[in-house]
Amino acid sequence: MSAKHLGTYLYQVRKQRGITQSTVARYSGLSRNMVALVERGEVVPTIETLAKLYRCLNFSMTEVLFRWRINDIPVAPDYEI
Repeated sequence: MSAKHLGTYLYQVRKQRGITQSTVARYSGLSRNMVALVERGEVVPTIETLAKLYRCLNFSMTEVLFRWRINDIPVAPDYEI
């Protein structure tokens, strides 16, 4: 899942729940600007940042992980040794 896809998903969840970016910022301890950057996919959030957002939006990382498609997972190229 790219940062853009993750951000779009977080935006959709927030909007569905009727929560503003300012409210997410207040309850997550993040700045409103950071919430906006994550939602726009302009930054790759740390696990800690994601955990704060997920806790604030009341869903788990597992929910997001199960939304991944197999094509979104990068495969390492084969290397000869």
